[in-house]
Amino acid sequence: MKNIIFFFVFFSFLFTITSLSSERRSGNEFIKIKSATFRVDEKSPAYSTGKVLNFNLYVEQINQNWENGAWVNDTRDIDQWNPAMTQVEVISQEWVNDKWENKSKHVASVSINMSDSTMRFLQVQLYAWAGNAWIIQMQSAYVYDSNNYLTQVNTQLSMGGNFIPFQQTDFTNNSAGLPLTEIHKQLNFQTMQLEDYRKYVYTYHSTNPKYLETETNAYFINSAWVDTGKTTYTRNSMLNELTEIFQDIYGGSTFVNAWMYEYTYNSTGEHCTTQLGKYWNSNQSTWDNSSRWTATYDANWNMTLELGENFIGGNYSPSWRTSYTYNSSGDETLSQTEFYHVTEGWELASQSITYYSPSSVAPDLSQPVQFTLNQNYPNPFNPSTVISYSITSPSDVKLTVYDVLGNQITELVNGFQSPGTHSINFNADGLSSGVYFYKLQAGNLVSVKQMMLIK
Repeated sequence: MKNIIFFFVFFSFLFTITSLSSERRSGNEFIKIKSATFRVDEKSPAYSTGKVLNFNLYVEQINQNWENGAWVNDTRDIDQWNPAMTQVEVISQEWVNDKWENKSKHVASVSINMSDSTMRFLQVQLYAWAGNAWIIQMQSAYVYDSNNYLTQVNTQLSMGGNFIPFQQTDFTNNSAGLPLTEIHKQLNFQTMQLEDYRKYVYTYHSTNPKYLETETNAYFINSAWVDTGKTTYTRNSMLNELTEIFQDIYGGSTFVNAWMYEYTYNSTGEHCTTQLGKYWNSNQSTWDNSSRWTATYDANWNMTLELGENFIGGNYSPSWRTSYTYNSSGDETLSQTEFYHVTEGWELASQSITYYSPSSVAPDLSQPVQFTLNQNYPNPFNPSTVISYSITSPSDVKLTVYDVLGNQITELVNGFQSPGTHSINFNADGLSSGVYFYKLQAGNLVSVKQMMLIK
């Protein structure tokens, strides 16, 4: 089923930001995973709660543009889950010189609650393709409290094989595990220190800690937090937005209306059918129509058509539309977007074709060229940390933890694994502070590293 949902945002080395508005953006801003299998919906403050939409172990999406009367390949995104659904590898490719070339790869270790498909991220790594090998660029570790509420996200930047702190996001949460505050720190390359950069403050309805009412954005300017924007919501019984009002804040205290959205839903309040966009006319002190979005669904509430219109000359005029088709399992197989021109009418623009097994254009998913055991992250840690490694060929793999006396503490992995990058979470809740060692063995290859537990 297709809802009004936005891709889960992490961090982008190229500072690519996909946002609902210029002020509304949270989570790590520097790595973005574009995935067909997991997203987070708009009503989740801070985008702190993920949702798995598709449990296919393989999803391939080919994006094409309509050029000179033919479809031309543009990009391809491939999601590959391990059978346990604890790790997903998301590879992005570009069509260059009549073949697919690797561009970037994200490897995400996750924990999924199968009862409601909610997902917690444990670690995310970003790789870039450098000719014939994947080179790690960044990695993020997600820290949770005893209630599994997200409390911190730590992002490190790879510098010549060493990792340095790059960004840190700290959360405080309410009784439902939703954020009350969200503070971002970024690396100042002059001082090489993490410094306050951006803050979000969330408020909720007095009778429901899941009912987000306001979201205020601030920047750290001249050693003080200065509010710059605010969003106010009203919601229906399913907590879907009925109205969103966006305001700019000048000088930290003067609120000025900017734009708003009004939503209508089906009879259950679950599926949005119309979104009206309006802007604030300061001359007339009125909300004036700007745009309209409408959706059509099939009997299973799969979206079949969405239409975008602009309000021009007192009427809504078509701007774009996207149609969707699905297979018998309800999985999207094709989406096509058209743009409207006053003189030519509707013209094809782009399409995405989704496969759930490798397409006839066989993917070239190059594997890591080195056997690697990475340093655990975070390190030092308390009480959990993520250990990641890469193997180059199908192997029987063992990952074991020892204390300083050489006693085996636990065996984290013991089984056959496919080539690629793997990661696992190690929880040392029952152990005492000190130095521990972890040993990776894949076939005849062995690597050992140490880690520090501090309680």
